[in-house]
Amino acid sequence: MPSSQARTDREAAPRRDRGALRRTGEWCARHFVTALVLRVAALAGLQVLQHAYGGDYSDDFSLPGTQSQDGLDVLKAHAPQAGGYSAQVVLHDADKPLTSVSDQVAAAVADLGKLPDVLSAQNPLPSSGSTPPPPPDPNTGPPPPPRPTSWTSSPAGCP
Repeated sequence: MPSSQARTDREAAPRRDRGALRRTGEWCARHFVTALVLRVAALAGLQVLQHAYGGDYSDDFSLPGTQSQDGLDVLKAHAPQAGGYSAQVVLHDADKPLTSVSDQVAAAVADLGKLPDVLSAQNPLPSSGSTPPPPPDPNTGPPPPPRPTSWTSSPAGCP
């Protein structure tokens, strides 16, 4: 059978033989503006439903009866400043040492300290007058843990 005859037979085939997905795709192609408006309306409807019936996001986790929760409860009762969660922020500048941007680092640490639920934020750079040992990578500096530190130096040749 010639190819033109096969094409005519396909075009003459009833629409039910083509499948629902194909018919839907063809309808969307013919009515692309209507299809687009319907999709936007469906997304808006889903947003409305999510706001009306969706839950709130929460990061307040509690597992009563576990060792972790018992330990956290003891810390909160006896040392509230230690009874919580901590995180470390790493500062990095690929082009230059952090000491050359100390003003920006100080501003970032101050801004971190102002965030809600942040108990403390400490500058990773040494204060003026102190000479800490050089870090392995002078372009990277995590803020230290919240504990007092002191730096000592000794003359060359002394242990």
